Amino acid sequence: MSPYPPVLPPTDGSMWRRALARVHPDAGGDDALFVWLMNVRDTLGGGALRFSDPSSSTSSSRTVGTHHERINYDGSLEFFELTSRALSVGQSVEEPYRSMLRLLIDCVEVDRGHGYTAQYQGATYKQLAYIGHLVGLDGPARHRWYAIAEGIPLAARHATHIIQKEKVRNS
Repeated sequence: MSPYPPVLPPTDGSMWRRALARVHPDAGGDDALFVWLMNVRDTLGGGALRFSDPSSSTSSSRTVGTHHERINYDGSLEFFELTSRALSVGQSVEEPYRSMLRLLIDCVEVDRGHGYTAQYQGATYKQLAYIGHLVGLDGPARHRWYAIAEGIPLAARHATHIIQKEKVRNS
């Protein structure tokens, strides 16, 4: 037996989840370090790496570098806890992300229909890009938005709620 722990490859999803959980602002980590680590993860492999949890059938995965799939999301997480986490993160991030996340203050859990299903799946990158468009984010700001949304992680219902509120605010 080796006295050293095994060295896992940089594509190991469990190690990324552990590292990101350690540096997440809600766990007492540094916001800048968290965003930096998300960017490192996203640039590794030039968009060819996959980060997913193969043991969970409810989690989704995406190919890093493409924005048509969903945020990696564990459907066993409680929606109200994620909403609280999003509001907490919203207090520690800069504008315009603070205002965007503050829109979730009245996003309540539902018990049926499409909204119920959307509570238990990650937001799509198409939804996040549309939110960025509504708010007027440029490329780097949009990537920061993706990193914030991934770190929470935002559910599809959260994204839909933000989109609806931004549309009202822009009309």
